[in-house]
Amino acid sequence: MAYTYPDKGDKLTCQLINEYDGRYWEKSEEKVLSLALEAVQKLRNERLADGTDKIRLLDLGCGMGRLIGVFLPHVDEIVAAEPDVLRFTGAKAAGIAASLKYKKPVKVVHGDSSVVEGKFDIVLSSHVLQHIQTWTARELIETMSDFVEPGGLLILTTTHTAGETDLFFREEWQDRKRLSTAIDIEQFNAAYSEEGVLPVRMFAAVTITGMAAEAGFELLEISRYHYEGHGSAAEDRSANEAGDYSGARDILYIFTRK
Repeated sequence: MAYTYPDKGDKLTCQLINEYDGRYWEKSEEKVLSLALEAVQKLRNERLADGTDKIRLLDLGCGMGRLIGVFLPHVDEIVAAEPDVLRFTGAKAAGIAASLKYKKPVKVVHGDSSVVEGKFDIVLSSHVLQHIQTWTARELIETMSDFVEPGGLLILTTTHTAGETDLFFREEWQDRKRLSTAIDIEQFNAAYSEEGVLPVRMFAAVTITGMAAEAGFELLEISRYHYEGHGSAAEDRSANEAGDYSGARDILYIFTRK
């Protein structure tokens, strides 16, 4: 699959992060990733106790490979796939570095899910679903279900809206600033092919959980993060516990394969 990620150099993402105070963006993500790692470690312990000798993780749409080194200490092998050639190059370097550091195999492949073979204990997809066409998102969740062993984990992070319907935006770089414009679903699907335009779908939680349930997944945990106006991961935790989801841009889902 030929694909070029439109946010070259992650300019749009960096501009977004800079709108938050201090290191909050990083710390907020670290907290939800710690929840994911706890789930991975629990699964690892259970599988090793049952006689499994190797825990494998698939990172679909791995980008620059920034999460390879985060998850590799907790599994025995990682396969990562990235369709954008420049990001694949970065991911390959990240995979080599992580493999040398932790003395575990990492295979980074150029392409989408079609270049991946085999079954995995864990499938990770970080901030991929919101940038692809609506029907492709559903198909990808179904494909990820095919990759996950029964009882294995699907870990998703994506964008979030507290409402009950999805929202659609086009983000682009204009006058040296990030411009985000609300659009409809037809414009969103068409924007996928526009050079320099990053389509962003803000998912209602019911959309993701519904698609995952249809694909054979059972929800284990949800945690919202990257709240507008927050300054710490502790505030995120309090909001989640109180059921206050307004203002959260991103969300973590942890599913198990039935």
